[in-house]
Amino acid sequence: NNRSLCQYLKEESEETGILVTMDIALSRWYKGLISYHEKADARTLFLCYEDLVDAFQQEELFYRILQHLFPGIDNVYETFQMPRYMKNMLVQQQANHSVYTGGHASTHNVEVQTRLENLVKRFDQELFNDTIAESNAVFSCGND
Repeated sequence: NNRSLCQYLKEESEETGILVTMDIALSRWYKGLISYHEKADARTLFLCYEDLVDAFQQEELFYRILQHLFPGIDNVYETFQMPRYMKNMLVQQQANHSVYTGGHASTHNVEVQTRLENLVKRFDQELFNDTIAESNAVFSCGND
């Protein structure tokens, strides 16, 4: 069959679509990331996408990165000040902040999102040995 991935996912059931998407995500992203994490040393700091894009988390993230880079400094908040241009940028981002409504998702319907998330959790547990759940726990990132 010469269907594109998008066409295939559109024509198949939700369950099949979720399984294919999970398989792609696990083989292309998760396995490499998990392997890299296992080989990483203390100099490696892993960050979550949510922290990078959330204007309300970026100041805390800035100091978390500094604490990682300068572990001998007891209080990075007192030693370092976030540059004014960064603070101004954060204030603007926070003023324009909107609540995430599943913009990257296929639907904004909360019922459908919940149903799909439950499928992912079930398949992760039943077929993928909790790889996604364990990865989220290792990296302390959200569930998405």
